[in-house]
Amino acid sequence: MEKTVLILNLTSTLFLTGVIWLIQLVQYPFFSQVGAENFNKYHSSHSFWITPVVAPMMIIELITSIFLIVYPPENVDSKLIWLGLILAITVWASTFFL
Repeated sequence: MEKTVLILNLTSTLFLTGVIWLIQLVQYPFFSQVGAENFNKYHSSHSFWITPVVAPMMIIELITSIFLIVYPPENVDSKLIWLGLILAITVWASTFFL
């Protein structure tokens, strides 16, 4: 079971890493082309459409990170598991507060 959760955690993390690279390299550069008068509408649309793409994977990543703390897999350094949870929490915090 722990191995399955570890694979699910890794998969969700890699998926989200790919999404953020796409957003950083493709989507965010277009923000400057929208103009100040349309930025709020554009940003609202961006947020509306990106949420169903990232929210489920963010939730899976966070839940599996917590699960791995409670039920650590064999032969995995607990420091890496804690680091994963800390990084997931950091991403959540930066997503909502920055």
